[in-house]
Amino acid sequence: MRWFLAPSVFFLGVCFWGPSFATTLGPLHSHNDYAQSRALDLALAHGFSSVEADIWHWEGDLQVGHLPLIFKGTLRELYLTPLLFRVLKNGGSVHGDGQPFYLWIEFKDASLEAVDLLKKELELFPIFTEFTDRGIRWRAVTVILTGNEKNKERFVSLPGRRFATRDSEWISSSDPGADIVSQNQWLWYSLDWKRFFRWNGRGKMSSAEKADLRRLLDEARSLGRRVRFFNAPDRWPFWQLARAEGFDLVGTDRIEALARYWIGGPTSAGRRSLPAVTSFSNESLQTLDRLHR
Repeated sequence: MRWFLAPSVFFLGVCFWGPSFATTLGPLHSHNDYAQSRALDLALAHGFSSVEADIWHWEGDLQVGHLPLIFKGTLRELYLTPLLFRVLKNGGSVHGDGQPFYLWIEFKDASLEAVDLLKKELELFPIFTEFTDRGIRWRAVTVILTGNEKNKERFVSLPGRRFATRDSEWISSSDPGADIVSQNQWLWYSLDWKRFFRWNGRGKMSSAEKADLRRLLDEARSLGRRVRFFNAPDRWPFWQLARAEGFDLVGTDRIEALARYWIGGPTSAGRRSLPAVTSFSNESLQTLDRLHR
């Protein structure tokens, strides 16, 4: 059974998850991706490197949706399984170019069961970056936890192997530093744009606010973390600023519009390099085999 079923699963992945974008377009993030006309597929078709899914624990499963009881499907069927097939199909990375891909998972409630169930779900799929007290083993997809603070901290404090890191919605110069070896439980900030800046994407951003922005980004990076803004203007002047300032991720609800702008916009000299993804190993293929036996 083992040797006959795995090839058939691979074949189904090639057939049903369609053609791939040739390369990662940029540090582009699909906010509330499940609300798009085609969850995950639209972002992948436009070369995005990051998507977000909100989860609720409901009747023993992890359901995806922005509001309780209004669900789009399970996390596994909308994101985990399709990403697995993409990585298999494309030789070890989501877009086939060796670049990392981010799956943001937002805890929408404080359910303890959601933490335990998410841990078990991620362990089934051999494509997620692994975080330990000895360092990071980069794989095709890196999971970043956002949302409910207690559940994020519970997850990254669980013993054993961890297949996610977390963010924080607050930044302070007194925050402890992060490093990829021993302090890798918390590697991102998710910051509310409107809490820090008045500029709404119309007209020019003031010199004073731009200086504040640069200080904030420098502070986060000095602590070993990256930054994602939410609640930010979703129009081209903001995208232009994000590209010029080398934002780590640029979020949008307008996937096609941002992709068109990114293709036609100026080349950014401020982007930082990202870790390359390791190739898909025999161990991973064997794990996939066990998963689908």
